[in-house]
Amino acid sequence: MAKILYFQDEKYFVDHTKEMLWRYHHKVDHYETPTQFLERQKEGKVNLSNYDILITDLFLASEIDGMEFVKEHILNKGLKLPVLFLTDLNPANIIDELGIKEPNVLPKMYIGELEDKIRETLKIS
Repeated sequence: MAKILYFQDEKYFVDHTKEMLWRYHHKVDHYETPTQFLERQKEGKVNLSNYDILITDLFLASEIDGMEFVKEHILNKGLKLPVLFLTDLNPANIIDELGIKEPNVLPKMYIGELEDKIRETLKIS
């Protein structure tokens, strides 16, 4: 079981993904935008270090999207939080900009493979 921070603004994917993750007994904290999470963190109600993994859409309709959040709040701060990116697009060039050597990217059409990707990322058997 993992404690998952999940950023997604498309209701269909939120409902489908949360249901799937709960079946595997993961605890999921969902925010439509990273900004909502950052506001709660500023209030002292959540902390990024309490999560085992971040699952985020690359592009969110927000002041800060998933890619920017990872760059500013994980990579630039040297945090070791594993990240899985969900996307509708081919993210290869965009991910290279983040400086991640082996990005964990899952096209949304393969969302059924999310549990396998989580286990692989967290090295859970």
